[in-house]
Amino acid sequence: MSKTKLRKKSFILTLDAILAALALTLLITIVMFNISSEHTYSFGNYDLDAIGKDTLAVLEKDNSLKKSADTLSALPMQAYIESLPSRICTEISVYTKDSVKITSYLKTGCTIPNTGDIISTRRVFISSGIAYYAELKAWYK
Repeated sequence: MSKTKLRKKSFILTLDAILAALALTLLITIVMFNISSEHTYSFGNYDLDAIGKDTLAVLEKDNSLKKSADTLSALPMQAYIESLPSRICTEISVYTKDSVKITSYLKTGCTIPNTGDIISTRRVFISSGIAYYAELKAWYK
């Protein structure tokens, strides 16, 4: 093999290795940027909305909402709210049909943030022939 052919092969292999290294560096940079970005939960709002709707449905089906309206106490709802994942904060309130708050409960260890995404979900229910609604606010810690 002549020296010129060998030099051309060496040049092509070197160029190929440099391009592969640049592509790998670019890929690693993109992955690290996406991991460290502020919006870690890309489906966060959807997840919070689904959790809120599911929570209110469960509390209605097990009569916790009705018991809370009848006793004017959040005690029947507390155990379920506290069993939600630790990174999810919630505040649940029960209102009369005239929007008068009769009871409320904030999950232990949570404070309502001033900024950020807070998802609010409502559910209407009947207790002793009177219409009430429950509102659940959810956000990530």
